[in-house]
Amino acid sequence: MIRLPLRSTLSPSTTPPAQLHAIDQALRSKQLPVLSAEIAMVPKNTVKVEGSDAKRLLQLVEGLEEMDDVAKVFSNFDIDAEAMAAVTG
Repeated sequence: MIRLPLRSTLSPSTTPPAQLHAIDQALRSKQLPVLSAEIAMVPKNTVKVEGSDAKRLLQLVEGLEEMDDVAKVFSNFDIDAEAMAAVTG
């Protein structure tokens, strides 16, 4: 996934993993600002999570992210903004 700033927002763009480096270099050679270029797991399906399940899931993800031997946590859950605000306070 390559993220480009367009009109003060991030514009994620996906490319086959084998082409990531070449595309990143091509964009940079044209002096286009690339904020990040990384291989990421992007879910094909998402699962809507609400209420106490959302709170427990966010606690689990936070716990995993805090582990020293965990580099990155990927997930396929979908929590809407209202539920996220209610859970995170």
